[in-house]
Amino acid sequence: SAAGSRLGVLSINWSPPLIRATLSPLAAPLELWCNELQPDGSIVLPVPGAAAKRARIAALVDAVCARPVVYVGDSPTDLLAMLEADVGVLIGESASARLIARRFGVRIAPLPPSLRECLAARGAQEGEVAAAADSPGVVWEAGSWEEIRRCLLGELQDPI
Repeated sequence: SAAGSRLGVLSINWSPPLIRATLSPLAAPLELWCNELQPDGSIVLPVPGAAAKRARIAALVDAVCARPVVYVGDSPTDLLAMLEADVGVLIGESASARLIARRFGVRIAPLPPSLRECLAARGAQEGEVAAAADSPGVVWEAGSWEEIRRCLLGELQDPI
């Protein structure tokens, strides 16, 4: 929010109260798209899976004038949304996400030190994709939320 960015969280695993409590120190406007536990114990599923995640991110990409749209995920059901976003980041060590990405030709590369570099690489790749339409894209991989934060804020430095 310090950079004037809006923050949105799409989650099928975490509840809105937990997300709000976790992110409250940011004091940023927060938009949530989450499955919700109702008082009667039922669950409302506005984001039921991979296709719904992809559709939500596609709608954001189409609607958001102040880009980029960044999607961080940790599972195979996040891959479509990661590829749809301006920048898709795979966090964690999901062997199944990596297997599926490889099977469909998605390249997984180390997260660059800045968001600008992610976007520049995507721009270069989009030119390549025009020549080879069968290339689905690149997903960046990060080992921690701190690495992602530094990339997004442009603060990633070489380790000492």
